[in-house]
Amino acid sequence: MKKFLLIPIFLLVILYSCSPEEETQAPANTVEASTPEKVAVQYTLTVTASEGGSVTDGGTYDDGTEVTITATANDGYEFVGWEGNDSSNSNLTITLNSNQTVQPIFQIIQYTLSVSSTEGGSVSSEGATYDFGTEVTITATPNEGYKFVGWEGNDSSNSDLTITLNSNQIIKATFVENECGDLGDLELYLCEKASYLQRINGFYIISDSQEPNRTPDSYTSALEVFEKTVKIFGSLLDQNNDGQIDENNLSINDALSNYMVMVIGNRSFVDQITNKIRSDFSPFYGMGMFTEDWPTSTSFNPNNVGLSTLSTSLWRPSNFCALYEESFHTITEAMNRIDEEFSFDQASVLGNFMQDDIDNGLYDISEQNEIEGGNYGFDTAVNELIHQVWIIYNAELTSILTNNQTKMLNFMIEKNVPMNLNIDYNYQLGVRLK
Repeated sequence: MKKFLLIPIFLLVILYSCSPEEETQAPANTVEASTPEKVAVQYTLTVTASEGGSVTDGGTYDDGTEVTITATANDGYEFVGWEGNDSSNSNLTITLNSNQTVQPIFQIIQYTLSVSSTEGGSVSSEGATYDFGTEVTITATPNEGYKFVGWEGNDSSNSDLTITLNSNQIIKATFVENECGDLGDLELYLCEKASYLQRINGFYIISDSQEPNRTPDSYTSALEVFEKTVKIFGSLLDQNNDGQIDENNLSINDALSNYMVMVIGNRSFVDQITNKIRSDFSPFYGMGMFTEDWPTSTSFNPNNVGLSTLSTSLWRPSNFCALYEESFHTITEAMNRIDEEFSFDQASVLGNFMQDDIDNGLYDISEQNEIEGGNYGFDTAVNELIHQVWIIYNAELTSILTNNQTKMLNFMIEKNVPMNLNIDYNYQLGVRLK
């Protein structure tokens, strides 16, 4: 009995000890998985400079990094924006969330030059808009009778002004009227002596105030004679009648300015002025017009010549006005001084033409030489003959000229003698000083 009782108890003990709640298990061999490190995302900011300035560098940055770059313009340039970004600020802050490329944009600064002038002259340009650093040269040119005195807006006293543009500028050329005597000792002397004085680019016409020789159709005052003489010279220098000295006559005007003075008035006045010029102002020569002796007809017209042959130095057209002759002589005397071929002596081209006609009995100067007491010079005779030829040319009577006189005419034309006589010329070239 006792034997069978122990077996169930033993089994119970075994079953109890093997129950899951009481079971002790050996630790399993396990490997824990590690969490990978998070890798930062990076982006590249590419920054390139451009002409006209500089910029700070770009680089590679983590996602979300704020980067500030600065664009700096060079002198003469200005920053205007960015390629690759809409900002107009030269300090650009970018939050990197993608690769980006930016480039600053610079443009050269432009400045305005405004140029004007006062009355009495002109400037070579009215100005414009120029890039920074541009050099601009402006020339101020005074009109006849005025002088350049300086620039408003610039300290230079030079009429040729060179400006380097680094700001907007406004300048004005300033001119003032010349005072009589401004252009040297000769002008000062003439101003002291003249009642009327005209200057045509350095050539002077001077007159007293004495009433001229009165005839029914003559000019009635010294001022009328003076003003008519100024117009005659104008017509000779301005052959195309536009109020300006012709380009091909500028050399003649220069010769007049360098060598001649036209002196109008009574004999004592003319002699005083011409003698002073000869003694003190060489190489100038005073060409005299004696208004109390020589005719100043207002009705002179080259079409009223009425001549069949040109055979004597004494010939003058009807209604003769000596103002035309003396003005023309002054022109040819000036040409004589700058062109050695335009000579009046016996060995010259013109002298040979006249001498050949004298030798053949076709032209005479002896009668006038006798009238003038043997003082009628050969060179004076040549200059008077070319004046006669000039009158006949304007009268359209060249068919009456001798062969030598025709050659003389052609030589005058070849030498650019002002050939057209315009009795109605109405401009007054130059400036009235008195």
